[in-house]
Amino acid sequence: YYRTLPDARLRRLYASFGTSLLHALVVSGVCGAALLRMRGRGCPQHGETRAFGCGPCHRRRATTVEVADYCRQLLAFVRGYFIYDILASRENWNDSLSNILHHAVGLLLMHGEARASDHIVATLEPQILFCEFSTIFLDVMTLFRGLNGFPRPSQCKQTISISRLLFGLSFAGLRCLWLPVMVWRARQIREPTGLNGVSWGSIYAVLILQFYWLTGIVRLAMH
Repeated sequence: YYRTLPDARLRRLYASFGTSLLHALVVSGVCGAALLRMRGRGCPQHGETRAFGCGPCHRRRATTVEVADYCRQLLAFVRGYFIYDILASRENWNDSLSNILHHAVGLLLMHGEARASDHIVATLEPQILFCEFSTIFLDVMTLFRGLNGFPRPSQCKQTISISRLLFGLSFAGLRCLWLPVMVWRARQIREPTGLNGVSWGSIYAVLILQFYWLTGIVRLAMH
C-alpha cells in the first residue's frame, strides 16, 4: 500500500510515522522494563552481584548504577531518532514548530544528562522516556487514517476510534499527571545531581509543551 501512495511527500510523511511508532515501542518497552526491574526483589541465589539483565537474576532488583548505564545507552538511540525526525520533517517545519522545539529541547536535555549523576539519570530518565508509550496510539491512529479504509473500512474506522481514545487517556495520564510528579520527586533529591540550570530549564520546557499539546487534543476532541 505504501508504494501506491501517489505523492512522494505523503510517502515520506507516512514513513516518518512508521519510524516514530518503532521508536515509541522500543523506548517505552525498555523504560517500562527498567522501571519494573528497579522495583523488583532481590535474588536469593545470586544476591546483588550479577549484571543487570542476567538470565538467572530476573527477579533481582536492579541497582542505580545499572539502570543509569542502561538509560545512557538508550539515550544514544533516542538522540539518533530525534535528529532523524527533525531532518525527515524538514518539508513540514512550518506546521510542526512545537515538535521541532520538543526535539531540540530534548537533545539539549540529553546532552546535560551526560554529566548527570547516576541517581538522577536512573530516577528521572525512565520516567520521562516511558511517556513515549502514548505516542504508540497516536502513530497507529495516524497510520490507519492514511489507509483511507484500506483494506477493510469498518475495521480501520474502529481502530482509529480506539486509538484516539487510548491516546487521549495515556497522554493526559502519563505526560500531564505522572510526569510532573516524577520531576517534582527528582527535584527533592538532596545529593548533587550534575544537572545545571539549562538542563532543568529543558525539563520544564518539555513539561510546558505537554500541556500545550493537551489543549490541542482537547480542542480536537470537542469538534
